[in-house]
Amino acid sequence: MNHHELLFQRCFCRLGMRSFGRNEKNAAMKHKSPEWCYLYVHIINLIEACLMLTWKDVIRFAKEGNPTPDRTITRSEEEWKSLLTAEQYYITRQKGTERAFSSEMCSLFEPGIYACVCCDTLLFDASEKFESGTGWPSFTQPIRDNAIAYHGDFSYGMQRIETVCNVCQAHLGHVFPDGPAPSRLRYCMNAISLKKVEKTAAV
Repeated sequence: MNHHELLFQRCFCRLGMRSFGRNEKNAAMKHKSPEWCYLYVHIINLIEACLMLTWKDVIRFAKEGNPTPDRTITRSEEEWKSLLTAEQYYITRQKGTERAFSSEMCSLFEPGIYACVCCDTLLFDASEKFESGTGWPSFTQPIRDNAIAYHGDFSYGMQRIETVCNVCQAHLGHVFPDGPAPSRLRYCMNAISLKKVEKTAAV
């Protein structure tokens, strides 16, 4: 597969072409020229700029209610203790925070998907991961709008927005409005709350 074919494939994955019919896919594949590939990139970038979450969306979710998850998982504390390590339980179920720069995940940028360590819900794509210099894995966008829930956190004399898995309510970390353009979001996550899964296995 050459560069232009890879670019074309990337465009369709980002646009979610799996939801399109077979006829539309076949018609589009007839136009795999470099010019069409770059046109698709431009169109997708415009679409993403309109669809990506911003700080205003985060605040709205935290104040007015979070998006409906695809499913919900509820377990007793004893069940969670039996399924998780002591450290995982402390971070995800008791809202703990791991020590900065304590995980190799901060410097891990290979392709893949990051899922919730508690319930396997897909949360972030590695393509949205960036080096924030904070000591915690950082992302600019969740994999889906309804993957994460947001709650106001006023502990320790600070005003922050807590992020939790929208399926099982596992504490993930916090989100801040100081990330890179264009969304300016920085999802500052506890590495212990996440697990890396292969992209092919996640699809």
